[in-house]
Amino acid sequence: MKILITGSTGYLGNYLVDKYRDFYEIYTISRKQDNLLKVKRNFVGDLADNNFVNSINLNVDYVINCAANTNHYENQIKSFKDNCKSIINLINSKNLIYKKLIHISTEAVFLSNYKISVSEKSEYPKKNLTPYSRTKKLSEYYVKKYSRKNNREYNILRTRLVWDSKKSPVFKKLNNAINKKIFFFVDKGDYFTSATHIENLSEGIIKCIKNGVN
Repeated sequence: MKILITGSTGYLGNYLVDKYRDFYEIYTISRKQDNLLKVKRNFVGDLADNNFVNSINLNVDYVINCAANTNHYENQIKSFKDNCKSIINLINSKNLIYKKLIHISTEAVFLSNYKISVSEKSEYPKKNLTPYSRTKKLSEYYVKKYSRKNNREYNILRTRLVWDSKKSPVFKKLNNAINKKIFFFVDKGDYFTSATHIENLSEGIIKCIKNGVN
């Protein structure tokens, strides 16, 4: 099995490369050189750059898109560029051939001023609290739109607070938010959440590859 992993130097992408490389033929895309061993090839560049994406001539079985700007309060233009423009370029590329795209999204697509209670068929909120939740919501829309247009299979996986130890980045972000007093409770604290262990997420991705449908 040949797998292309984007955002391979990030927290999740790096973990997946390390997890899968002994079993599958792994290719990666990252903004900086990926020094991981046993990677077939690393493409270095920005997915928001259409010329860079079109320069990648590759035929793989699956693409796992981990690339994302997860800063909730990022500039709207940059957030759109990193989370939306990149996925549009990835799907529309004529030189990148694959069977299915696994798009890593987030529960934050439903982050609004109201209590979150969602299912697979829930509609998106009309307004989001942050540029991150807004652009990740749009990225899901583009995955569906352009995958269908180009007859490509896709799965969307929504995760929440991915961690593997006390040193996980998510806990540092939460701690910093609390210290800076920018941590907020939706609907005056009536906000139910969960966490995802990174090992479960990596297994879930393989389940999507084998059994997932659009």
